[in-house]
Amino acid sequence: MSVHKLFAAEETNTTSTNEVTPDIKGADDDALTTVSFYADGTWGSATMSLQCSADDGTTWHTLATKTADGVSHHECVATLLRLEITGGTGANLDAWLAVGAPSTEAAA
Repeated sequence: MSVHKLFAAEETNTTSTNEVTPDIKGADDDALTTVSFYADGTWGSATMSLQCSADDGTTWHTLATKTADGVSHHECVATLLRLEITGGTGANLDAWLAVGAPSTEAAA
């Protein structure tokens, strides 16, 4: 599993510029990848969206949205992922994406 922090104390109307490309060993282009979406902070009526693109970032589709602290799990075809914050006032949010299943290998 790889964990990516995309937002740190971000405010409203922001799109993450550090897009995540799921790189799952052995996965092909049509394989489903598990994505965990975690966000917390002061929301100020903002909405955070998990977005995916199958065409290298030309078109983005919303996979999930949040309006409060929490984590959710989603499956998508390996593609580009990003987060977007819209609306609200006074938001101060942190957000992470964890891509892939947790490792079942024992620590060395």
